[in-house]
Amino acid sequence: MLNGVERVRSTFSDLVIRTLGFAAVMLFAGGFFVANFAEAADISVSEGSSIQDVITAATTGDTITIGNGTYAITETLNINKSLTLVGESKEGVIVDASAVDGYGISISTDGVILENITLIGPRGGYNPESPDWGNYKDNYGIKVSHVDDIHLRNLTVRGSGISEIDLNTVTNSTVENIEADGQNTPGFGLMILDSSNVTVTDITTNGNDWGGASVQTKNAASDSVMFSGVFNASESNPFLIEKDPTAYPDITNIQIPADFGHIVYALREGDNYKQWFYQKTLADAQSFARGLVDSATFTYSGILAYDVAEQNYYVWEGMLIQNAINAATAGDTINVAAGTYDETIDINKNVTLQGVGSGDGGTVITRTSVTNPAPYPTQVDGLTYPYNPIVIVSASGTAESLLLLKDLQIRPRQDLIGAARQYTAILFGPGDAGSGYTASYSYVELN
Repeated sequence: MLNGVERVRSTFSDLVIRTLGFAAVMLFAGGFFVANFAEAADISVSEGSSIQDVITAATTGDTITIGNGTYAITETLNINKSLTLVGESKEGVIVDASAVDGYGISISTDGVILENITLIGPRGGYNPESPDWGNYKDNYGIKVSHVDDIHLRNLTVRGSGISEIDLNTVTNSTVENIEADGQNTPGFGLMILDSSNVTVTDITTNGNDWGGASVQTKNAASDSVMFSGVFNASESNPFLIEKDPTAYPDITNIQIPADFGHIVYALREGDNYKQWFYQKTLADAQSFARGLVDSATFTYSGILAYDVAEQNYYVWEGMLIQNAINAATAGDTINVAAGTYDETIDINKNVTLQGVGSGDGGTVITRTSVTNPAPYPTQVDGLTYPYNPIVIVSASGTAESLLLLKDLQIRPRQDLIGAARQYTAILFGPGDAGSGYTASYSYVELN
């Protein structure tokens, strides 16, 4: 007898004994676990047992304690009941899902706690020699989908075919003390999609090809996703906010990790993703923006770089000054790095356009080709103007905040001056037809 329950031997592969108020031994072909059943049972699992069989036998509210050991699985571990699964230690409990072609762990019901586990992620559909999205698209490490009140704590997930942890339409949940190592596979360390009221505390990511962590929307808004504590991401794209077409649902009340000071924005053409890449330093932002400009994999348009206060914009060679002007608000500063910028710009609000010098090695705005300039003759506010300007000024400053152009070289096409197509350097835009094409400008400084 064992606490009033007879020890049972059986030839069946699974035999579960539940006795309220008593301890029971549950026998499996590969091992055993001990349960102490009350209204909510505490179930202990040892190496050699099937965690999935234990989940199947458990009832809502049970706690499953997993002893140290390696638990190899060949199919997704499905947590489809409100349970608590706690490993004896994160380092000691290894769930090896590397042979699985699908999710490593799937959480598909409310009220689940998962903690103190290392998951070797699924890669059954992943071929590193030919990483075809159609093959590995379901090889997420931990997939949490359309649920509420989920708590992931003290977990390591590594080597999944795609993102290590993926939260899709999740509410009122926490993610705490996570290590997500993609081992140079596609996906994010942590992906949060269409989710609200999610708190992330202390996360380390590396080796995730798409980035460290991301908050996104596709079918519904994401709101109140909070990052706190340690955020340590070694990827070149440590943190991404993304809106997907066609509705581009809102992303609101996001508390980003504290040490990000700059943002690079771009529209990824083709799939039309709107993407905000967060970077810690201005040098990081410059390097990342350069990578978008030079990308051979995707085409990006509307590229911007700015500080998180959205008061300083930065333009490097290969980017468009006009994009920064359009995104800025009155009083902002647009810092244009050394280089040659082949565009006509319209300064249509009170901003500072700050170059690095008016010499040939400084900031040069010009038109270098016949095909690239604005159509000749130039239309400004409904008026046909016979010269193609390099810079159009169509706004005024204020006494407190001048519209300022400083340390720039504005260079007309010297080879076309006097020809049928002519260029001028700066045009103060005329007024509209109702004003007789007259306009006045004040508090504008050219320095």
